[in-house]
Amino acid sequence: MLTRPSMSRALLRAGAPSFVLAWGSTFFAPRLLSEIGSIWVGIIAALVIWMLTSARLWQRSWARALSLGTTFIGLAPTLLVSATRPGPAFLWALGFLLGGYWLLWLQESEPPDRGRWASTAVGASLGMVAVWLSEVIAVAPPTLGMSVVGASILAALALMGHCLWRCGQAPRELAGLGVVLALTGPLLLAVGASVSLAMSLWALVVILLTLRLWALDRPVTDPEAHWWEPVAANPARLLAATFLATCMVGGLFLAIPQASTHSIDLIDAFFTAVSATCVTGLVVLDTASDFSTVGQLIILALIQIGGLGIMTFSTAAFLILGKRLSMRHEGAIAQLIGERDRGQITDALRLILIVTFASEALGALILSTLWWLEGLSPSRALWEGIFTAISAFCNAGFALRSDSLVSAQNNPAILMTVGALIAVGGLGPAVVASLPRWWRGRSTSLHVRIVLTTSVLLWGLPAIFFFFSEAAHSFENLTLFDRIFNALFQSITLRTAGFNSVDFTLLHPGSVLIMIIAMFIGGSPGSTAGGIKTTTLALLFLVVKSALANQSEVEAFGYRIPQQTIFRSAAIATVGAMVGVVMTLALLITQHMPFMVAIFETLSALGTVGLSIGGTAMLDNVGKIIVMLAMFIGRIGPLTLFLLLASRPPRAGWNRPTRGLPVG
Repeated sequence: MLTRPSMSRALLRAGAPSFVLAWGSTFFAPRLLSEIGSIWVGIIAALVIWMLTSARLWQRSWARALSLGTTFIGLAPTLLVSATRPGPAFLWALGFLLGGYWLLWLQESEPPDRGRWASTAVGASLGMVAVWLSEVIAVAPPTLGMSVVGASILAALALMGHCLWRCGQAPRELAGLGVVLALTGPLLLAVGASVSLAMSLWALVVILLTLRLWALDRPVTDPEAHWWEPVAANPARLLAATFLATCMVGGLFLAIPQASTHSIDLIDAFFTAVSATCVTGLVVLDTASDFSTVGQLIILALIQIGGLGIMTFSTAAFLILGKRLSMRHEGAIAQLIGERDRGQITDALRLILIVTFASEALGALILSTLWWLEGLSPSRALWEGIFTAISAFCNAGFALRSDSLVSAQNNPAILMTVGALIAVGGLGPAVVASLPRWWRGRSTSLHVRIVLTTSVLLWGLPAIFFFFSEAAHSFENLTLFDRIFNALFQSITLRTAGFNSVDFTLLHPGSVLIMIIAMFIGGSPGSTAGGIKTTTLALLFLVVKSALANQSEVEAFGYRIPQQTIFRSAAIATVGAMVGVVMTLALLITQHMPFMVAIFETLSALGTVGLSIGGTAMLDNVGKIIVMLAMFIGRIGPLTLFLLLASRPPRAGWNRPTRGLPVG
């Protein structure tokens, strides 16, 4: 059980090097006081108050008020530079909110020894991560930043070693840690890696050890259960953990010199990894020119893993090797792939893999042939065909051409092939497998009917709008024939894929608004697409229809929709809108960006679309962190929320009296 005092002390110790070095440099760099000194002074002052307030005083209002006041006063100086340095101002607001949450809602308890050590490990890891992020987003000067991170990592590792020793896990864990630290340094120096990359890898070691100690603190119900079972048994935790781990490992791989054609910043490597893993497509570097073939292969692997999910691959490997899944693993996978019958997991996974690889192979063959006919060499045409086919099916939007598909705007065969891959990936394997039955007019599930009906409308209506609104703008130099295909292509890609065949700087404002709405909607459940999903939109419209018709139930295609499903769709849409507002506000506060550009960038990230009207190029390091967070939330958020809601049993209680409430 995690507790406040142990975590606070460890957080202070791991962050103390930043405090000492930052204040020691303020005599020579007064600007540092505003940028990093005031942030850490506020955090450390609050932690001092937290440590001085014992458990006996914790429930007293004056102690909490004093702690909150100290937090506010310590972080307030960042407001002085909010106009010229909006990044620290955003960090001030974030730190204040987190401090308030920590004070008011985290409950105090007396843990056993192992729980206290786990809390210490988590606190040390949080302090180290905070210092590491301050260096990654360039809040501190480079020399000071690396010194701070190095000292903080050493402090965190010392706390980790002490915790592991006291937990009785010292021989194996400390030996493994020693091997990792001993080998990574020479290996990184041998390949010419930067000190920043080495620091990031060591920071990852600290985080992994934190997870190990946290697992030791969990109650053991199965003596044969592994340490990762608390995560693997919960679908929401499993989804978030696998995506986070993939993003971090991918970022470290992209940061090695062999992955790029020139030296790239660590934050740009992580931004690209998050964008690829979350199948978004927003880029701060040119995939075609800034990354080598090795880097492009890494990006392609991240796209494929992110599109299908690492658990899909791992489960498929288990089944291929003939190994039996544990009951927890079966339950988690069944919820992640949307299969209620655990006995059908094998068939469902087989369908997912067949539809995925068959579609990608066919698309790669067609695209490679088309580009070869355009004059590319066979090897180059094959590589571009494979890369684009996988990127399109996974709705990632990465391309090996700097202009995306603008150069193919006069080639309808390429546009329609890529569009078909995007559509198939956005529908999901279950819907694709039901297409023959639907086409022949046979009975299909309610899910398939709603997805296909909604998708056809969302493909057709925006295409008609674009055809007319862009006639004097981005379609001005196109023939009538090309306008039709480009309008349809943009209608397909804008909801989740991120390819573009026209210059987005020439778009009509009305088209931009339609794109923002479409990006928020996204694709269909069970697919590689993002957004709130087509079924959520359909249910909300059906609710409105029932309300206007004064009906007490919501119906679709002769079926009654359960009230619980309606509640979930409303929750997903509402939470998605709230997150969009918060992320847009964060960009407006920290970046010099017009409102329309900020909201477009936010919903492109949350919807894992990858389209941009110039906002990505305006991002500083703080803005990149915000967009990375938005991409991660957009990829796992709606599904994680659904899994959390689905995992909670309905709460029994008294039947409350019913009262009407005026609305509207």
